[in-house]
Amino acid sequence: MRQSLHTARMGLAAAVLSLVAVEFSGLPLPYPSSPTVGPVPVDPELLAPALFALVVVVGAFRDGPGVGSIVTGILGVLTLWVATTSLYQAYGTTTGVAWGAFFTLVSGAVLAVAVLVRQTVRRAGRPAVVDRVRTRVGE
Repeated sequence: MRQSLHTARMGLAAAVLSLVAVEFSGLPLPYPSSPTVGPVPVDPELLAPALFALVVVVGAFRDGPGVGSIVTGILGVLTLWVATTSLYQAYGTTTGVAWGAFFTLVSGAVLAVAVLVRQTVRRAGRPAVVDRVRTRVGE
């Protein structure tokens, strides 16, 4: 379970950062501007960060208390809250300017960077793979 959560976090972090890069670069979108599944609108700018935040919050609870878990958990809850309110605003109301996707993408990008930095710090704290192999081989 821990490995699948780790894989999901890394994959969704990459997906959110890719989505942010496409949205803010001015490139043409690789998907329709208002995609739908049947009659239900499916906005990747809102749904991808929300799913990512949900996976991060579950992973933070699963990892247990620690500085990295607490920071990513708080950022995950914040991103999930922004995404949820943005989804409500986008699908529940029809008035006003929809800034929800912008704020959701920004908070999702901050969360993705935090998750990737946390993973980098965790990897840097472990002995290098080459050193472990040399120790086991006896060189």
